[in-house]
Amino acid sequence: EKIAIVGRNGCGKSTLLNLLTGSNVLAENKLFATLDPTIRKAKIDELEVLLVDTVGFIKNIPTNIVEAFNSTLESAVSSDLNLIVLDGGMGTLLQKAGLGLGELPESWNLTHPEIIEGIHKDYLNAGSDVIYANTFGANPFKFGEDTEDVITAGVQIAKRACIGYKNKFVALDIGSLGKLLKPLGDLDFEDAVSNFKRMVNAGVKAGADLVVIE
Repeated sequence: EKIAIVGRNGCGKSTLLNLLTGSNVLAENKLFATLDPTIRKAKIDELEVLLVDTVGFIKNIPTNIVEAFNSTLESAVSSDLNLIVLDGGMGTLLQKAGLGLGELPESWNLTHPEIIEGIHKDYLNAGSDVIYANTFGANPFKFGEDTEDVITAGVQIAKRACIGYKNKFVALDIGSLGKLLKPLGDLDFEDAVSNFKRMVNAGVKAGADLVVIE
């Protein structure tokens, strides 16, 4: 079996290859650290496979390295399985867009939906197959009665961004509630389950294709 590791430039493909195979392939977070696919043997659950570390995708490829990206596409097409490495920070990009100190990133689903949608589209154009809705911190302890509205808006913005793209999926992104369970904190287990259930239900009703728990 041949498995291609595919993803954006700098998202950790070479690092993942090294971890899975015990190799020492160059892994640096910079443009074009490697320009050729690298193949290494690995054993996963008693199955011997060939892992292919491909050249990272970027926008506006320089004409002098187009051939390197052709090799990546050939590796992806000829592989038995393409291992998609997901990458995409939201908070740092919102800070660049003007998110204020102490301002909740998820609140921008309601106040600045066009900026959120633009970020999603940038990731889609960069090759992402799954985009995370801007819902990481959208929990009842932060948003109270507005939780469902914030989550619904976040998922719907991501779904709207996918219009015109084929085979793209939206994940409801769920992070920590920000509280510790008893006895280390004051949160009852049943209350934690109830809050997470509320968040998942809102995401499913809004049309999320899958749930990612971070």
